[in-house]
Amino acid sequence: MSPPDRALQPLPSRTPDRFVEDVIDAFLVFGEETTVPFTARLHYNCSDPYAVQLRFPTADGGNAPTTWVFARNLLEEGRRVASGEGDVKIIPCGSGYVALELRNGPDQALILLATESLCRFLSETYRRVPAGHEHHLLDLDDGLTRLLGRTH
Repeated sequence: MSPPDRALQPLPSRTPDRFVEDVIDAFLVFGEETTVPFTARLHYNCSDPYAVQLRFPTADGGNAPTTWVFARNLLEEGRRVASGEGDVKIIPCGSGYVALELRNGPDQALILLATESLCRFLSETYRRVPAGHEHHLLDLDDGLTRLLGRTH
């Protein structure tokens, strides 16, 4: 299954040091022996240093990709040990893959990502924002202003 060309076009150029993006091969798992290959996009924005986005085409081939956002450290931990609760679980599968179990109400999907591609992406995010330094990039004053509105 190839994603619609419109769904995963390269993003316009932005400040390169603020973003990490990688297009990787992924597989949607149907049962024990059936997988469907597709292309997924991992995205990291230094201004939201705790989060990683995973975007992939919708199953119906629609124009807008599905986007999931979850903690960067969850993805890092899930490379080594089963991690996560609720809607996102990440499980190392051996043989070079990491499984993402995604749930939305009664719907769920099991997606395999190549561990090597995932490690490359995560390494680049940690090069930009080392673990433990995320809080230095947060603008809490701006966030509170946007949340509460400006008061004069």
